[in-house]
Amino acid sequence: MSREFIPVVWLTPEEFNKKVELARILNRKIKIDYSINKVNLTIIKNNYADRYSVDLVNGEKPVISNKAWIASIFKKIVPVITEGYGRREIPAPTFDMPGHTKILWDYLDPGNFSYTNDEYILKKIKCYSYDLNSAYSFAMLKPMPDTSSPKFNAIVGPGEIGFRKNSLLIPVVTEGKYADVVFKLVESPYKDFVYKYFTLKENEPHGSKERAKYKEILNMASGLLHRYNIFHRLMVLYYAKIYIQQFMDENTVYCNVDSIVSLTERNDLPISNNIGEFKLEHNGDIFKFKQVAIYQWCYDWGNEVHYSGVERNSIKDIEDIKDVNKFNNNYYYDKKEGCIWPIKDKIEKQVNL
Repeated sequence: MSREFIPVVWLTPEEFNKKVELARILNRKIKIDYSINKVNLTIIKNNYADRYSVDLVNGEKPVISNKAWIASIFKKIVPVITEGYGRREIPAPTFDMPGHTKILWDYLDPGNFSYTNDEYILKKIKCYSYDLNSAYSFAMLKPMPDTSSPKFNAIVGPGEIGFRKNSLLIPVVTEGKYADVVFKLVESPYKDFVYKYFTLKENEPHGSKERAKYKEILNMASGLLHRYNIFHRLMVLYYAKIYIQQFMDENTVYCNVDSIVSLTERNDLPISNNIGEFKLEHNGDIFKFKQVAIYQWCYDWGNEVHYSGVERNSIKDIEDIKDVNKFNNNYYYDKKEGCIWPIKDKIEKQVNL
């Protein structure tokens, strides 16, 4: 086996320190790379390279440390497209996956739907927010295109769906419209998968690692569709978008594919723990946003800050980003010693100097 394809093993800080100490005793070549919130360790022995990672934020292993098994399970139920439609595979290696590739298509993935009412940018407003339960998983339950029997350069007929090349604005077209490729709609092959893991998730307590694991499995599935079948991926995005859009109104100030923030209570929304229905997350709290994925909820005791690309709550206000590259880490990498220590020990040392 090539050293490039040995999977990454996640370690706690304590396990990392022991691994480094043992490698030094055995006189093995080691390489350590680190960023603000992560440390990567490579240990070379003979013709193999063992690779490890450590999370500096909480010092915990991810709920799913080896995601390859999810991909292998999900791939078995997807009608995989291996060629055509402009499909091309380009190298995109990462430390976690040295052999990783990126899949590109002539049919473009527009990504997540989002909306903001710019009239309220950076204004503190009293709002109500409602989160949609498993938006993409809910969309995966709906009819999917039968990609085994395409029609090209055709008008979409009854019971069919069409797709246009190189269009981020309107990649999916419905009955009566021209499309570059058209497929019949058939029953979703994902129903059993979605119901299985959604039920497992709901049976676990909130905040538990098991619940987080099943949630991640569901989230990964919709993303993997881009790799395996771009048309199924586009359908999921389309269904999710039109579903949330039907609930938007003049009081909607912020919205993405799985949540609505409103100036008023939305008693018309279906509220329950069921897939595809909503739950109330904020009830008349103060809300402020800058743009999509940059927002905060303000309370007497402090702020709940969400800033895209930054660890949650690592800054105090979306208008003050001087500390945007700082994380609320519980651990830090000591370059001099080559070890990972609790951040509180570093703070105590600085205080005692």
